[in-house]
Amino acid sequence: MPLIKKLSNRNSTRWLFFGIAAIAVLALTVMNIYSLYALRESTLESAKETKKSQLEEFVNNVQYPLYRPFWGMNKLDMNHVQEYWVENNQFPYKFTKVLDDALSNSLFSSIHFIPSDEDGCNEPDLPIYKYNIDNKTFGHTYDIPEYVCDGFGISKSRIRSSLNDWRWNAKTTFDSHRTLTLALISLS
Repeated sequence: MPLIKKLSNRNSTRWLFFGIAAIAVLALTVMNIYSLYALRESTLESAKETKKSQLEEFVNNVQYPLYRPFWGMNKLDMNHVQEYWVENNQFPYKFTKVLDDALSNSLFSSIHFIPSDEDGCNEPDLPIYKYNIDNKTFGHTYDIPEYVCDGFGISKSRIRSSLNDWRWNAKTTFDSHRTLTLALISLS
């Protein structure tokens, strides 16, 4: 009998160790599955981040030729530009230099201007000014393409909504593929 008791005690010890081993194997399997799932998620997230950075680089490459001619605008004092316009009905040389650079780019076909107190798009008796690259002046025009007024309208709406928080002297807005509108903002 003592032999049977001994074997019986050994069996329960074996079952105990077998149960502990089975639980350990099961826990390791669950941890492996979880780590594989976490690895999959991090790989997907990494791929998304890579795609985002590639898209951001592509957008920068596309926008660079559009923004490049207007980079000199942020160095101009818009109060001086506005005063010069009021006095001479033209812009200073530094400003027209930036416009000449922009028109030398094949992406831009014309430059139009509407003063803040006049809107030739909404009031047909008021002119819109068009830049003449030959004599470097703005002249009145009443023959205004529809897309120019659309661009001005979209730009004014966007600027009104963000003007209170705006800290720069210019804002560029796009009207899909037709116009690029540069708003000159006097911060004072």
